[in-house]
Amino acid sequence: MSLRRLPYQLADRAAATRDQPRLRAARPDLAAALDAVKDDNADLRKVYARYVDQVSRWDWAVSWPTVCLLNALCETVQPRRVLDLGSGLSTYVFARWAKRRGEDIELVSVDDSPEWLAKTREFLASEDLSARFIDVAEFHSLPRRVFDLAFDDLGRIEVRAEAIDTLVHVMAPGAVVVLDDMNVRGYRSQVRAKLVRQGWPLYSVRQSTIDAKGRFAMLTCAPRT
Repeated sequence: MSLRRLPYQLADRAAATRDQPRLRAARPDLAAALDAVKDDNADLRKVYARYVDQVSRWDWAVSWPTVCLLNALCETVQPRRVLDLGSGLSTYVFARWAKRRGEDIELVSVDDSPEWLAKTREFLASEDLSARFIDVAEFHSLPRRVFDLAFDDLGRIEVRAEAIDTLVHVMAPGAVVVLDDMNVRGYRSQVRAKLVRQGWPLYSVRQSTIDAKGRFAMLTCAPRT
């Protein structure tokens, strides 16, 4: 552990500890989902291992702990419409859940890289799964207040920060958003400021999502009205 980074890491850990009771009071359903996160899904782990070996790298792809969180949130939220900002393994997690659910679930995967849209489309096809893929330029044209669950891991940090303004408008009342790479302090400050202006809370789920690289996620929720 870097001594220079130690004070920041301790602060992040303390913030996550403070956020646990806040989340439990505001959204006990999501707190229960965190409690139920399991990392022993052998089938999902096998696909994750193949993905980071053949398609991406473990330190580029969404982390295994966050994969487990997304899987648990699908079961808790039971979304009808899912938004995936940053095409990749997270798209697979959502598409896999939608297929298991056996209902008409809308999944939209957005990216600023045509290459990653194509890679993800090909990977999903190899698993007999599908999604709607769009370029980030089309993101602003999505309908307002319709998505129930979202994951934000879109491309470059600066693109991701700009996308927050649109993201809050396309999510349905009470919707849940997982924000990845919130260990990046400058990005986190931008996101927090944008969410505060919209009246959205922010909760660290560092304890459930931190990986070997130090990456972790946070949750935010749309107001219910």
